[in-house]
Amino acid sequence: MLKKLRFRPGEKGNTIVEFALTLPILLLVLFGIFHFGRAIMTTNVLYTAAREGARAAAIDTTTTYWQPRVNAVLSAGVVHNGHSSCTYDASTKSVRVTVTSYFTVIGKRIPGLSTLLNTGHPLGPAWADSIQLSGAAVMKYEK
Repeated sequence: MLKKLRFRPGEKGNTIVEFALTLPILLLVLFGIFHFGRAIMTTNVLYTAAREGARAAAIDTTTTYWQPRVNAVLSAGVVHNGHSSCTYDASTKSVRVTVTSYFTVIGKRIPGLSTLLNTGHPLGPAWADSIQLSGAAVMKYEK
């Protein structure tokens, strides 16, 4: 049989108060995990683009060959602001492709939060600005 819940006097609103106190902490942890995962995914895309670019640059040294491969990987990984560079080392016969991108912290996208974090908070600039991420790959070239 179902029993009717009985509350003592003064305990009727405890559940909603406890929920209101723990919900912001839970959401902060949840969004932190989500945001950290996005940063790791972006770094992985950058390393993959650099590796593809180095493979292409090891075969053909012209920019028109390796640059579209890097851009294709970046667009497939939804990284829109990536910049790449390629350097050749004749002494070791290797090619190095570096891809960098700026990861926008989510606080920048929420109206008012970036100004709140920039003013008087010790972690303000780290949370409100973009973070530069990069990936690099080195391969031997065939020529």
